[in-house]
Amino acid sequence: MKMRRYLIFLIYFIFLSFSSNFLLAKVDLEELKEDYFKNQRYDEFVSYLKNLQKKEISLRAQISYYIALSRYQQLKYLEEIQNWDLYFKYGNDYREELVKEAQKAYDMSSHRDKINIYALCLLWRFYKEQQSPLEIEIKNSLLEACNLYSKEATDITPIKEVADIFMSYNHKVEAERLYRVYVEKLVILEKDLEKLRDFALEELKKRNLSLAISLYDVYIEKIEKEYPEDKIRTELFSIGRIFSFNPLGNYDLEYAEKIFKKIESLYGKDYFDEDMLYLRIYNLEKSLRYIETLEKCLNFLERFSESRYAPEIIFKTAVIYAYSLGNLDKAIDYFNKLLEKKDVKNYTISALYQLGLFKHWQGNYTEAKQYYHMLLEKADEDSKELGELTKRRLQEIDNNSSIEYNLKTFMDLVFLKGEFLKGESVDLVVSDFKINKGKEVEISAVVGVPESGCMQIEVSYFWSGELGSKIPSFTEKSFSTYYNSSGTKLINLVVATPHGILDKKYIMIDVE
Repeated sequence: MKMRRYLIFLIYFIFLSFSSNFLLAKVDLEELKEDYFKNQRYDEFVSYLKNLQKKEISLRAQISYYIALSRYQQLKYLEEIQNWDLYFKYGNDYREELVKEAQKAYDMSSHRDKINIYALCLLWRFYKEQQSPLEIEIKNSLLEACNLYSKEATDITPIKEVADIFMSYNHKVEAERLYRVYVEKLVILEKDLEKLRDFALEELKKRNLSLAISLYDVYIEKIEKEYPEDKIRTELFSIGRIFSFNPLGNYDLEYAEKIFKKIESLYGKDYFDEDMLYLRIYNLEKSLRYIETLEKCLNFLERFSESRYAPEIIFKTAVIYAYSLGNLDKAIDYFNKLLEKKDVKNYTISALYQLGLFKHWQGNYTEAKQYYHMLLEKADEDSKELGELTKRRLQEIDNNSSIEYNLKTFMDLVFLKGEFLKGESVDLVVSDFKINKGKEVEISAVVGVPESGCMQIEVSYFWSGELGSKIPSFTEKSFSTYYNSSGTKLINLVVATPHGILDKKYIMIDVE
């Protein structure tokens, strides 16, 4: 009888123990975290986790990680709402607990566990934000942990998540390294090439360009081995089009050109039809790769001289000859070609302004005035801005004064081949290449300023051209503007220091 009672008690105890473990195993800490974090109930979540920690040994690593994560998010939240009383009262305690629990989570887990990576990643973020010297050591440990994890894991999502975090901190090299690890493993796990392509497109839509490019690189490598030639061509053109400029902003002009170069190397430059060649030209021009743009423009005009894109291509060809190569004769030839075209009013107006400007700069005021007056005769409400610039030029001629200083300085450097300080760089960046009338666009100069000991070098920005609604001062390296007329707008910049000219640049913005 006693033996029977003992067996019943033992079975009951085992059942309770199994049931308890089963229920605890069902605890989804990630789901619970979302619920607590949604209402900033960080202390409640930590209390729950510490209580759970006493009951369930098997979840100790996960619990420690979520305690550390709670304290990290709590500190961020107190900073965000600027609750400095609580922040300074409990901040040190939270930071100590964060480091202790994250380290425990890492120590109690192995390289096969996701928590191992998540704990290290949290420590790295914390040390990075604290500007701790430990940041580099933890970063290297994290990269190694990701490599070890990837060798045996079937769930490789943590690799991508850590790469995304690196990218959010502008650690592009580390992010791209992990994206490669993720892609290599994904290819092993996913044999369906169409799914691989879909993954790539999904990441592109999320604007995760580095991962999208890594995925497309592998996809292209695979289809070259497995697809027939006609399908390879179709896919390459599709990828080139996907990465080309579009108003949504999820594009990469450099990668698009890489694909187009691949197509050209495989099938020849004449394989591009009218639309695809125009798209390639547009990408190159907006990448400020003007010499390559010119080469493709000339090919386009040779093959598609009557195209609807021809006026724009002719105009940009003339601009590149003028302001990239300083070749006035060629520029004048192409601007004159626009005057022969019908129904291209905006480009005709722009060509007349440039032709007048060339003669004005050369001191041939009679011919300059002829072009300027022709422009004013043709100008309407949609070309009002260039009309106003033209009136300023005519006023300069009438007053026997030179072209405004900023514009003349730019043209002197272009056509007289002025000298620049060596070793410095200037780039022009715009927030959007193609805008509607009335929409603001930001134009910025990115300047590599020369070293000068502990003294900060004074830099001057001489903006000129079609600047729209804003006339920036020489101290402004960026400005916002808008246009009330359509067409291609030419913006010029000369960047100077007391020691000399750093560089000259120009950029074109298309207004619809």
